[in-house]
Amino acid sequence: MLTVRARQKGVDLACCVEPDVPDRLLGDVGRLRQVIVNLIGNATKFTESGCITLDVRVETPEEAGVLLSFCVRDTGTGIPRISLSGSSKRSSRVILR
Repeated sequence: MLTVRARQKGVDLACCVEPDVPDRLLGDVGRLRQVIVNLIGNATKFTESGCITLDVRVETPEEAGVLLSFCVRDTGTGIPRISLSGSSKRSSRVILR
């Protein structure tokens, strides 16, 4: 689904998973899928050319498991500063262009 939309626009889609990310994880797969699909879908919508990359890495290892970091990077137009008011959350990181 995501790859098809990106290809239709001529945009490359890549995923880079660091080697220390565990192969199996316990968590809410549906919610994680929803977040990633939404982020990549938005990146695809605003990227006319170039690429979209999903990077996955271990943020911090913890006793009960790991804290993962998911970062979507793209060559799109970015988010206008005015649209960001009130939208930041503790678990979110936004890069302004």
